[in-house]
Amino acid sequence: MNRLLLILSVGLTILVAACQGTKITQTEASSSGDTIPFEVLEKGSYSAIEQAGQYLIESEADWETWWKKIQANREPLPELPKIDFEQKTLVACFMGMRTNGGYSIEISDIRKDGNALNVQVIEREAGANCFVTEAITHPFVIVTIDKVSGAKASFNSTKEVTDC
Repeated sequence: MNRLLLILSVGLTILVAACQGTKITQTEASSSGDTIPFEVLEKGSYSAIEQAGQYLIESEADWETWWKKIQANREPLPELPKIDFEQKTLVACFMGMRTNGGYSIEISDIRKDGNALNVQVIEREAGANCFVTEAITHPFVIVTIDKVSGAKASFNSTKEVTDC
């Protein structure tokens, strides 16, 4: 019984030490303005967008163009999600091409301050000791927000490395 407790204690200690959580390596956070609620429309690791970038999508025509670009690596092309652009705006963030499955991206906060839209983005990366898939990925996230017209968007990125 004592030996079992010792083995469990040592195993738990190793597990806790190995999974130290996340470490922020860069941040440019801004918390001024009114919080804008958002809902994740699409999120994944396998878009066809090769370059990193952040965009506001404010029309059906732009959405159709973006959807074809995002899904260009899929056949048949998935059905375009319906968005009422009279009521909604899309915020899209792409990490670009990554060399393995240890990456992800999310939008953590959106605030409106006058005519400025401030979007907080978290880009996550697996640490050197993590096991990840050896596959080319293109992480992305697209969220819907209530319609904003003529707003100037700024995107502030926080990079986090997870030590496994």
